[in-house]
Amino acid sequence: MKCPYCQQDMQEGYIGIGKQDICWTPKGKKQSWIVNRAKPYQKMLAKMSWIHGSSIKVYRCPDCCIEVINENDL
Repeated sequence: MKCPYCQQDMQEGYIGIGKQDICWTPKGKKQSWIVNRAKPYQKMLAKMSWIHGSSIKVYRCPDCCIEVINENDL
């Protein structure tokens, strides 16, 4: 994937978290604390797995120091 700012190749990697879902939540809204049940205004990026935790694929530009998450990769 190319960086949207500098057009250099981005590094593929992962952001992982232990035993929680990974959800995008709009500013000013509260996160759901019920496992695998996002609120209607949230976007579930990765459901928690009791065995593997949860992680999402992320592309990082080492020059611009930005990260990009493509929802098609979820």
